[in-house]
Amino acid sequence: MVSNDHLDLLVSAGFIGAGYEATLDVYHGDRWHNFTRYEHADMVKGLLHQANLDSVNYRYKEFTTETPAPYSGADIAQYLGGVVIPWGHVLGALRCFEYQACEHPEWSTSLAKAIVEKIRFKVCQRITEEAGGMWEWNRSDAQEIMQGIREGMRA
Repeated sequence: MVSNDHLDLLVSAGFIGAGYEATLDVYHGDRWHNFTRYEHADMVKGLLHQANLDSVNYRYKEFTTETPAPYSGADIAQYLGGVVIPWGHVLGALRCFEYQACEHPEWSTSLAKAIVEKIRFKVCQRITEEAGGMWEWNRSDAQEIMQGIREGMRA
């Protein structure tokens, strides 16, 4: 099982942002699920926790039940964004979670999986924005970027 801290990090990453960005809008089961930070953080954490628990129980033929601690973004959200917890570490935490939650046969069609995919999308979008990433890539733009990097190394 991943830890409560691990789950809190994933939920915090999913709700990163202000206003409309602080929501997780997930399409699953032919409908939209609109999760908001202040109303649904415990629910999202519970869904992820349950997916992890289902996977462990399925893999090891156990029947463990366990309730996660309530969501706590304290000391997490302030560290996101490449300062203390780089986005790459959040992506790593997502990969770890998927590894720990994928054993159950219903994982691939679960709401929890759809939530994880949405969190990954939001993190990748944030990385792209912070890096000034291009919407459309072409070789001439890449050459200009590489030239700027080379000039920065000589400065």
